[in-house]
Amino acid sequence: MEIVKALKDSEKYALAKCIEQNWNKTVLAYSKELNSWHPKRPMEEELVLAFSKELNRLELGDLWKPDIIASIKKRRVLQTTPHLGVTEGPRFFCINWLGSLGVEDKDFYIVGMYSGIPFSNHTRPGRINRQKNSINLFPSTLQDGLVFRSLIHNKLVEIIDTTPRKLARLFPYPKAGESYTKWAIDSCQHIERKIFKKQNMVYLDINEVVSNYLVQFLRDESHVMNKIFFNQKYREEFEKIFPEEIMFYAPVMIGKYEKMASVPSPKWNTSLLTKKN
Repeated sequence: MEIVKALKDSEKYALAKCIEQNWNKTVLAYSKELNSWHPKRPMEEELVLAFSKELNRLELGDLWKPDIIASIKKRRVLQTTPHLGVTEGPRFFCINWLGSLGVEDKDFYIVGMYSGIPFSNHTRPGRINRQKNSINLFPSTLQDGLVFRSLIHNKLVEIIDTTPRKLARLFPYPKAGESYTKWAIDSCQHIERKIFKKQNMVYLDINEVVSNYLVQFLRDESHVMNKIFFNQKYREEFEKIFPEEIMFYAPVMIGKYEKMASVPSPKWNTSLLTKKN
């Protein structure tokens, strides 16, 4: 196959091997295979609580949350490709279509959207993306700001108010000062459920889940992540294996512009983390 040869010539051997192994399968058969994994151990309780807190933030209440949590604990399959935005580009959209095909209606297809990016990311998480003339929802001063825990800006509300009804009705009505990530997740989930005709698709912010999980293990000195952060021996071992790893980002103001700054890890000041939590 020409595509496999081209990938091998580009030294993308893993992708070439994957295509070779799955070329003759239908998309449904491939999707079922992607969703066929079964865990051998129970899910860590701290992680269950982290997911539960995020579902509460998204107001997936008592009617939905127990079934979603049960599905997560049973399946332990999470789609983490998409960046967190109000609309998805063709690649992320196609991945969700493919991944969801093999999930039975009684289970949930969980999408952990990644919010650790700036609004200027090439996926344009702060825009209503269209084939032409995408609609920017944030002012220029926030274009390099962090999506994680960002808030709805007045500009977003004004745009939705003046958007043609046919398009505006796809989105929940925004309120300035409330969570942008929740609004964007609700919008994306609604649009893709409607297109795919699948009500068992659940979207959440994977960075919120990680943050919730972090708070859980900070209370447990025996947890390996706690040791990586606060035990010099473990921190040095981690640094040898992942010398360039950056584990945290934070929004900073430079003049009137909000920027996204990385917090070096594991060399950052752990006392800051202790005070915050």
